[in-house]
Amino acid sequence: MINHVFTLKNLTTMIKNFFRIAIRNILKHKGFTFINITGLAIGMAASLLILMWVQDEFSFEKFNQKAKNIFRVEENQFYSGARYHVTVTPQPAGPVWTAKIPEIKEQTRMNSLPRLLFRQGENVFYENSVIAADSGLFRMFTFPLLAGDPETVLSSPHSIVLTEKLSAKYFGETNPIGRTITLENKVTNTGVYGSSAFT
Repeated sequence: MINHVFTLKNLTTMIKNFFRIAIRNILKHKGFTFINITGLAIGMAASLLILMWVQDEFSFEKFNQKAKNIFRVEENQFYSGARYHVTVTPQPAGPVWTAKIPEIKEQTRMNSLPRLLFRQGENVFYENSVIAADSGLFRMFTFPLLAGDPETVLSSPHSIVLTEKLSAKYFGETNPIGRTITLENKVTNTGVYGSSAFT
């Protein structure tokens, strides 16, 4: 018991001496200490940022039930002797590949559109972030449809699926299914997707 107490006391004294020596070295070599601490801080910050970036990259599309079987097709394009890696492919490619490659069960093409004029009765607004897509979009991706059938919601060339917010903006509390909205002077049918059940 005496030996144990004596050893613990020596250990405490030794730790105190280590701290005294460390503080003396820090004060004696301020420039060297600054470089070491700065390098350590930068290294730790970079490691945390990389970890957060990797976690963010792996968090995408977890809501999709078929995420493991969904692939984005990209291509290399060559202009003036330079190679450009792009995330676009020719518009006819999707249906042709689906017809020629039996392993492809479904395809959808997506294209961002410019600002468009929406009109429904007295409600007239320009809307941004409009996306054109094939009818397979809701069969491939697990978007929470509040109203409409994912198998047929985009089957017509003049179909549109609104977000829950846009549906409320143009139709209020009424059920928008089967109603029409004018999009750049074209009549379209509507479906709704969002995060809560439509009432």
